Amino acid sequence: MSSTSETEAAAAVNYENFLQADYFSLSARVLFLWDYCVTFDDEVHWIWSQKMNPATMLFIANRYVNLLITILELLEQASFQDAKSCGAFIRILQSLLVVALLIFSAFTTLRVYAIWGRDWRPALPVLALSLVSPVLNIIIDVHKNTQTAPSPTFGCAVSIQRMTSASYSKFIIANRATTIAYDGLALLLTLLKTMQVKERALKMRIKGGLSEVLVKDDSLYFLILLVVNLAQIVVASQVSVGISRAVMNVH
Repeated sequence: MSSTSETEAAAAVNYENFLQADYFSLSARVLFLWDYCVTFDDEVHWIWSQKMNPATMLFIANRYVNLLITILELLEQASFQDAKSCGAFIRILQSLLVVALLIFSAFTTLRVYAIWGRDWRPALPVLALSLVSPVLNIIIDVHKNTQTAPSPTFGCAVSIQRMTSASYSKFIIANRATTIAYDGLALLLTLLKTMQVKERALKMRIKGGLSEVLVKDDSLYFLILLVVNLAQIVVASQVSVGISRAVMNVH
């Protein structure tokens, strides 16, 4: 009898965790769509009205792959999903997430490459670290089984049945730690180059411009992601493997 009660209690806790994660995920997707809508006019002005080049194509790929992920993530929670459709749907989402991570890796690497005057030497460590996250995501996805969401919710979900909670936590922590490392390295390299540029500018009595803007934006960006990644590390070290939506781990 006690065993049954414990099983029911565990199921209730898992469902509550799933539902809370669902709310957070839905809020994030809605926020992303809102941001897309309010910045679309800027995109038309600065991107679509200009001649296409590798930089604009990378921007478009990053923006619209993530937009597609967001739309599919919302459809993943739709009531028409069943066990058969969930399998293909989730694998598509997982593949797109890896593509999004690779695009971001290219963006971060090329940014360092450009800031350092087209020098690949400082950019290569950033590239190496940034490629760890897609690889770890693929490994985690391989161990995920697709299924329908637990009743009374609907849509698709995933569960990890071929990996222990301890192993799963280690993968998530390694993923987040690596992300912190390459974000921090990119910021450090930007700071170093900016200091060099600023020193030359002072000698020539030129006011700071783009380099200072990059430092401010990069610093704020890094601090925000640092908080997010540290939060994920704390959560990963405390929670056990359960049922979740397909895309819950985006940079």
